[in-house]
Parts: sequence; structure tokens; C-alpha cells
Amino acid sequence: MNIQNTSIINSPNFEARHIAIIKNKYSNIKNNLDLYKLDLKHDRRFLKELDKNINMKTLMPNLKQQEYNRWQEMLSYAILKAQEPNRITYLLTSQNKPCGIITYLPGKNNYHLDCICTWPIEFGQKVKYAGKTLFNQIFNDFLTNKSKKNKT
Repeated sequence: MNIQNTSIINSPNFEARHIAIIKNKYSNIKNNLDLYKLDLKHDRRFLKELDKNINMKTLMPNLKQQEYNRWQEMLSYAILKAQEPNRITYLLTSQNKPCGIITYLPGKNNYHLDCICTWPIEFGQKVKYAGKTLFNQIFNDFLTNKSKKNKT
């Protein structure tokens, strides 16, 4: 996994801070993902639209109705928690299309993961490494935060 830090980028759809371009290469699978850190003050409207516009039933074929409902519920829960104070939320995109979200509450010596959810960007087209990339970011945040506290 190759992560390149970038500066602030304003997208027409949201004002999140562009954190990194992730280039995943494993075996014969390659993909490029963009990671954004959302800002509740500026991205609340985007989050609400995201919840309305992502329809798991149309994106994931061959699932039972109960499974579609669970995936949609996870997305809605991640977005709901992202709107609470002090939450950190990252959005992952592939080909400029949202494909994952992770929301957590940072603590002094631990982080509370509220929710992680990934989804295909097109009908049946799963984004490889989306979940692993989001988990990698929360682990990096924790380790960076812990090392800063150890220096003081």
C-alpha cells in the first residue's frame, strides 16, 4: 500500500480535506483510492445526500432483502454517528465515487469505532481493499496520536 499525502482539495460535492492517494497493489490486483477527512461543519449536507443516494440493493446483486437492509442500516448509522460532536470520519472514493466510510470517537488511550461500511461503486463491482484501507487509517491515527502523547 502506497500512501501519498496531499493538501486541501475542495470538491464540488463536499469540502472534505483530501488526506491521501492510496495505491494498492497485491498479486495482480491494483487500484487507486482517495481518502478524505470529513468536516461536520461543512459536510453535513453531503452526508445526508450520501445516505439518500447510495442504494445497496441496486449495487449488490444476489443478496437477500434482510442483507440489503443491514448494509443500508450500517451506512445510515455511520452517517448518523459522523454528525455527532468530536467524531472523526473518513470517506473513501474510487474513480471519484464514494465507496466507504469509517466513523470513530478518539479517546485518551483508546478509540471507539462507531461504524465502518463499504459498498460497490457500480452494480456488483466491489472495491478491493476499501475496508482494509479505512481500518489502516484509524490504526495510523491511533499510533500517531499515541506517539505524540509519549513525546510530551
